Amino acid sequence: MAAFQGGDMAAFETLVARHERKLWSFVLRMTRDSAASEDIVQEAFVRVVRARATWRPSAKFSTWLYTIARHLVIDGARQRKSRSEAGFVETPLAFEEARVAGEMTHGPELGPGDVRSAVEALPLEQRDVFLLKELQSFTFEEIAEVTGVALGTAKSRYRYAVERLRTALAGERDPASDDAMDEVARE
Repeated sequence: MAAFQGGDMAAFETLVARHERKLWSFVLRMTRDSAASEDIVQEAFVRVVRARATWRPSAKFSTWLYTIARHLVIDGARQRKSRSEAGFVETPLAFEEARVAGEMTHGPELGPGDVRSAVEALPLEQRDVFLLKELQSFTFEEIAEVTGVALGTAKSRYRYAVERLRTALAGERDPASDDAMDEVARE
């Protein structure tokens, strides 16, 4: 990135080649729309070009890039919501199902659909943190920076996500959803 800031266009091409595929995969998990994901990734790199002078050498480029892309996805979700478009999923939905499922439970064999459903059921904030950690191997410090929360918040969101997934994949009821159902029943 420092070379690109200095005007080396070949360095930018290297950045794109190095990060484009993983970024597209991350965005696709958030949008579940291949064309929209391509547009968002392209826009993220356009914004990198426009804002290259603001990048600090002390910052990790991938963290900065994922922050840009995540904000573009969230902005797109807000625009769709304001236009009342149905069907947009605001959060990451897929990951290395077999590996993660094996770590979450020692119960019966789980299929990718079971794990995907369990991840889809996570609250947005927990999904973001969980998938950045599990799929992108981001550190908690990087996750905190990408999501704009404190380090402790990123860690607790991950912990809560893992607990909810273990519960869901073991076939147990989620106490948080039971509380919500009790609240609805009282109204």
